[in-house]
Amino acid sequence: MKLVNRLHTAISRATSSGAFIPEIDGLRFIAIVAVVAFHLGGRYFERPARPFWEPGGDVAGWIVYTGFFGVQLFFVISGFVLALPFAQAELSAGRKVELKRYFWRRVTRLQPPYVISLVVYFIIAMINNFTRVTDQLGKYIEHFFAHVFYLHGAFYGPLDTPGYFALNHVTWSLEVEVQFYIIAPFLALVFRVHDHTKRRMLLVLMIILAHTMMYVVPRTPVAVTVVPFLYYFLLGFLLVDIYLIDWNGKAPSRSYTWDVIGIGAWGVGPFLVGQSHTKDLYALAAILIAYVAAFRGVLLSAFFRNKWIVSIGGMCYTIYLYHTVMFWPLHQLWDWLVFGKAVPTTLPAIMTQIVVLTASVIAISAVFFVLFEKPFMKSRRKSV
Repeated sequence: MKLVNRLHTAISRATSSGAFIPEIDGLRFIAIVAVVAFHLGGRYFERPARPFWEPGGDVAGWIVYTGFFGVQLFFVISGFVLALPFAQAELSAGRKVELKRYFWRRVTRLQPPYVISLVVYFIIAMINNFTRVTDQLGKYIEHFFAHVFYLHGAFYGPLDTPGYFALNHVTWSLEVEVQFYIIAPFLALVFRVHDHTKRRMLLVLMIILAHTMMYVVPRTPVAVTVVPFLYYFLLGFLLVDIYLIDWNGKAPSRSYTWDVIGIGAWGVGPFLVGQSHTKDLYALAAILIAYVAAFRGVLLSAFFRNKWIVSIGGMCYTIYLYHTVMFWPLHQLWDWLVFGKAVPTTLPAIMTQIVVLTASVIAISAVFFVLFEKPFMKSRRKSV
């Protein structure tokens, strides 16, 4: 038991501000598992998957495919986390946010693990194909520094650009996050509207306008910017408003009714994503309800506050940075040990492989987290 407790302590993240909301890391768990399952699912299910209500579609393939939506779930969480200190300063007499410290903390928290991961990917590329990398060393160095300064998308375009290349293709979303970090203090001015009804109406209007804009503005110029995803971050702002005003920044009362509502929202969400303008708005409502239920449901809250779920969610940044590079060796290992070389076609076999591979990714990521991320989690100065 002592060994288990020591293991849990080792993989649990540190906080620099002292503020800790376990449900948020629990929600991060759902988001990162969805993303990993989505990337793994490409081996087993058609992409893009068809919904089960269309010819040739199936429920499992569609649910795994919509794991890509885990990225948007992360954006909602980021909106919550970034808005919280600004909202507390305006609505709860909290400490004023010092912008210099706010930006410096973003750099010191995110940049070192990120650069380390890029070095790891560069080394792996050298090991996999030394001749090609050395022959095109200038290209690899250019891409490396484009990643370092969060400008890879700006220079080389989105993932669907013909001939697209990246050291780590998943980091496009990190570039979007960084853009949001820059504009978040400006957006947080909405919390200076102290009338609760007016402020929430304004937030809802901002969400709807940001969403509608995606059906008006051509995709190409904004594909690699925060613009297509702004409404998810703003949904996090709305959740902060509920958290501080309705719940007074504490755990709200819980009920089994919210479990039923929340499970329904989590179940419906994947079937609304990307279907139409109206259904996307319904999906946003489902996300908000699901996130509220994570706090307010008896069973859901117990799940999202579970110490292991919270710890895995807390190291989601490491999992996100490294998971794709693990797939090939893990497939080789587990195919050799247990599964065999034939790609399974039956649902139980597919789901077994995805569960085993996801658990393996998490286990290896825990080591990387302790070595490369956790040391940078606590600031020497009290931070946001």
